[in-house]
Amino acid sequence: MQERRTTIRLPHQGRAQYCSSGDLLPKDGSITNLSERGAGVRVREPHKPGERVTVHFPLPGAQE
Repeated sequence: MQERRTTIRLPHQGRAQYCSSGDLLPKDGSITNLSERGAGVRVREPHKPGERVTVHFPLPGAQE
């Protein structure tokens, strides 16, 4: 399979909180990688393709 991404992904392990559009209660998750156009986020339950999910996490090197 050909890689379709046009930006470089950087590995990053960190805590994150997320909530889906239908449930505003934040849940704990984790960030697995970052790029200019997105992030890899590990979540506790599957989400449908195209579902909007809000994610909050500190950027690498930023103060809390």
